[in-house]
Amino acid sequence: MNKKLLYFLLVIGLAVVGMWIGSYYMSPEEIIEAQKVEPIPCSIEGKISIISVYDNYYINPNLTTSWGFGCIIRTSTKNILFDTGGDSSILLSNMEKMDIDPKDIDIVVISHIHGDHVGGLNGFLERNGDVKVYIPSSFPNSIRENIKSYGAEYQDVKGTIQISNNVYTTGEMGIGIKEQSLIINTKKGLVVITGCAHPGVTNIVRKSKELLHKEVYFVLGGFHLFGASDSVLKSIIKDFRKLGVQKVAPSHCSGDRCRELFKDEYRNDFIEYGVGKIIEIKETKLEEIKVKSRIIKTIAEGEIIHYFHESFYSEDDFSVILENEEEFNSQLIEKLKKSLISISTENFKIDFDQSKKSAILKCDIIGTRYSTNSYNMHFLLGNWPFDLMNFKRFERKLTYEGEIDSVPTSIVFEFPYVLSHCHEHVWPR
Repeated sequence: MNKKLLYFLLVIGLAVVGMWIGSYYMSPEEIIEAQKVEPIPCSIEGKISIISVYDNYYINPNLTTSWGFGCIIRTSTKNILFDTGGDSSILLSNMEKMDIDPKDIDIVVISHIHGDHVGGLNGFLERNGDVKVYIPSSFPNSIRENIKSYGAEYQDVKGTIQISNNVYTTGEMGIGIKEQSLIINTKKGLVVITGCAHPGVTNIVRKSKELLHKEVYFVLGGFHLFGASDSVLKSIIKDFRKLGVQKVAPSHCSGDRCRELFKDEYRNDFIEYGVGKIIEIKETKLEEIKVKSRIIKTIAEGEIIHYFHESFYSEDDFSVILENEEEFNSQLIEKLKKSLISISTENFKIDFDQSKKSAILKCDIIGTRYSTNSYNMHFLLGNWPFDLMNFKRFERKLTYEGEIDSVPTSIVFEFPYVLSHCHEHVWPR
């Protein structure tokens, strides 16, 4: 072998050794960067359902509660059972009562070694051994052998991996008790599901953001805060806000006081969670939202008619609106301008009422008055399948209760005088 070839091989060898040694001296930031996962474009269609099948809190009183955690994540491609509770008979009974066939489950993920999370696995595998079970790599070999004995596969999990379309595991976290959590990548943001959160629930949320470099929409599961002091709980809630968590559903080992304080802070974005709860995360677009009902009011004052329009939505649709507020506002104003016939508008203002799940549009309409204090209401009526003869007349107002385009609608037209009217015009009596 000539000297040039030996020199070349020596250089390559030193480079490889250097890379190997360097991997042991990476900074924390470099380690996080190395673990990052590039999320594939969100391909989960329709909706994602999260179904609680095992918990010590309950939503459905017909189901059995017991200390532990287990939920099913349904996507368009896979059904995933995350943790199995502590008793397979309770797990399978609850699933049966909720019309969930164990054979419909494709993947099982076990968060950690504790019996209230892995205890139902054997009984489940007796009913369905045609699954792949993702377990922390720190699990003893006896569990691997047990999984294989039912004909199922197992996958050891050390670092972050993708287990299905847009569903990831954080990988093992923690120093003492090794635990993995699930991350679901949705268009609304990340959904983080924790079994017991032994590594610290804020640490899990923070790592989820770092891995998928995306905001966190929803965190649910066991937060491991049973018995924590108010000061600790409030500090964690403050961290959640800093991390941008939009919705929460603490259960299992979180504790009653934890749930109370999270509910106080998150209000409408706190979700009561327990066995029997079904959470649907819909991938709804603005053009797909539907108005449940609406109120329209006008108040005539000289040359101006003050216009008020409040539309009410479902909780899911209202969330979509808030997530796309700027686009929604623009569409709402443009829609009104197009519907008004030969009339000018100004002073637009849009507000949102979180408690009523409503959007409120206010503006001033100019150009409807003619003669002395007489008004032509055709600017609104021209788009509706009725006229003023369908309204009830009071001294100073006209009212209508019915439907417009199949949407329950309440309308009030107010005037500064006792009125008379025909099909489209209003004038002083």
